[in-house]
Order: sequence, then C-alpha cells, then structure tokens
Amino acid sequence: MLFIVPNRIMRYMKDNATAIISSRGNQAYILAATTIHDEWVRSNYDLQVWQNYLKMSTDDKHWPKEVIKRTKKRDELTNSRFIHNMINRLTTSIAEANAIISNLQTQLTTYWTQIAASGVISTTSTTNNNRTREPTDRL
Repeated sequence: MLFIVPNRIMRYMKDNATAIISSRGNQAYILAATTIHDEWVRSNYDLQVWQNYLKMSTDDKHWPKEVIKRTKKRDELTNSRFIHNMINRLTTSIAEANAIISNLQTQLTTYWTQIAASGVISTTSTTNNNRTREPTDRL
C-alpha cells in the first residue's frame, strides 16, 4: 500500500505549481521518486519500530507479540537474531532507497544542465547570426 500516491502529487503540482510541473524532466522525477520516497518513509518507520522491539527485549526482557508471532518461539537467541535481521534488512532497504533517490536527483540535475545549455547555445547561435547579418544589412 502506497501512502504517497504519485497521481495525487502530480495533481497537486498542476494545481499549485504549474511552472514547475510543466517540465517533462520534473514530471519524470516526481513520478519516479514518489514511490521510492514512500518506501523510504515506511522503512524508516519500521526501522524505528524494530529498534524499539530490540530495546524492549534487552532492557525489559519482554518480547513483543509481533516477534513471538513471527518466530513462534520465546527463545532469546532466536528472537534476538530475528530482530537483528529485520533491522539489517530495513537498513539495507533505506540505503538502497537513498541511492536511488540520489541517482534520480543527479539525473534531474543533468537534465536541467542540458536544458540550460541548449538555451544558451540557441541564444549564442542567434546572437552570432545577428552579428553576421548586421554587416550585410548595412550594405
């Protein structure tokens, strides 16, 4: 289940930030990054939950119901390993999401650099054409 829905974000951007959303590069970034951000948020939340489960088990010697339900045991070693594995899996998921978002941001920056460069090139060529035409127009 997605909490951050790409279509809703696109609709919001169209209603409130038309200048930003009119660019295809920004649209592609928003559509690609939305689900990754959603995964990142959920993984961070789950990581906090599992870290608290680990704290409860070590400090209070109490195993949360979800841990026992998943491991089907009250064994300290088994449950502790299970929690550590969940924390490691979530940490990896968060790192992967960070890498993907960084890559998407790099692609967006490259896109805008190319757009800016193409605008400069067309302006330069127009300026050069005008300079070339001026002396002939004077004749």
